[in-house]
Amino acid sequence: MIEEQEATTEELKSANEEIQSSNEELQSTNEELLTAKEELQSTNEELTTVNEEMQGRNAELAQVNNDLTNLLSSVNIPIVMVDTNLRLRRFTPHAERIFNLLPADAGRPISDFRPKIDVPDLPCLLTDVIDHLIIQEREVQDKDGRTYSMWIRPYRTADNKIDGAVLTLFDITDRKSITDARYRRLFEASRDGILIVEARTGTVMDANPFITALLGYSRAELVGAHLWDASILTASDVQAIAATVAAGQTWRRATTLTSRTGESVEVEINSNSYAEGETHLLQFNIRPKASSRA
Repeated sequence: MIEEQEATTEELKSANEEIQSSNEELQSTNEELLTAKEELQSTNEELTTVNEEMQGRNAELAQVNNDLTNLLSSVNIPIVMVDTNLRLRRFTPHAERIFNLLPADAGRPISDFRPKIDVPDLPCLLTDVIDHLIIQEREVQDKDGRTYSMWIRPYRTADNKIDGAVLTLFDITDRKSITDARYRRLFEASRDGILIVEARTGTVMDANPFITALLGYSRAELVGAHLWDASILTASDVQAIAATVAAGQTWRRATTLTSRTGESVEVEINSNSYAEGETHLLQFNIRPKASSRA
């Protein structure tokens, strides 16, 4: 019995040591759990702070988005923004009418639409602006006969990266009408002969009263004819003049013209060029010399 009691005591001691060891392990685990709890509390506090910052930024973004939406809605100008793939990013309500857009069309390629303005190379213009950062400006008309000044500029991000293009249309119909009327009065009243000629073909597009009186041709006879039909300049002359003024140089010549009645008229001719849309025009100012004017 004593031996059995001693054996039992040894077993109890061994069991007690195992329990103490397990207790130490549990205490260590509990300390680790407490440390993990503190870390989780700290992480939770950081997440709460980040969440509050995100909520603040979301509120700021929502405010900016609301401001931008109201700004675009209130601007009486057609504006279209596209990304680098020429997909619609944003557009104003006034652009919807001209480009035949709907609010749900955001994200679609602009090439999917047929705008009312006559710009067949619009995708090429947008791509050129994005690739070369060159602002494009062109005068265009819509199907209703209204005239717009079209500007295409690069779309720049806050960190100055190019992320698309912005197209803006300014209605200049009324201003152009006033300008055209003023130009027409000057054109008609000028004391120099003026001929407007299509540079590529040499076809007379317009002639003022002074040149018709000087040469004896009616306006109907000049408009639509070539310069060489009225013995004013040859075809090779027109080609050389177009090349000269296109290079930024001034073309002048003193020459003798023959009127319809066969009379010789000594004149000085000055020429410059300008563009109307895709058409390259030459303007000839023909001034009689003093003896001829007399």
